[in-house]
Amino acid sequence: YGEVIKHRGVNPDTKQWGVVYLKPQRIIENIIQGLGRDILQECTPRLRQAKFNIVLTVYDEVGCVSPVEGSQQRLREMEKIMCIPPSWMPQLPLRADGYISKRYKKN
Repeated sequence: YGEVIKHRGVNPDTKQWGVVYLKPQRIIENIIQGLGRDILQECTPRLRQAKFNIVLTVYDEVGCVSPVEGSQQRLREMEKIMCIPPSWMPQLPLRADGYISKRYKKN
């Protein structure tokens, strides 16, 4: 990898505390997860304003509770709201995919 960042942490192989190396993929993964969270942070007030009952957020996911009747239409409305780019990056193309379930599941 060339230059690497060394830090103290739990070695994934030995499960022991010590010096570990931060791989470039992990840095990119953390940047993407942080970006997803920042986009979601600006989206949740819009969802609340549209009367969505948000019960959980997980990284770049939102979980809402809704009556069964009309839930498909509300899901489409939610996806539309979630595709509005954040004010700090108005040209960002976004896509949202949702599903209806009785329980939360990792999609």
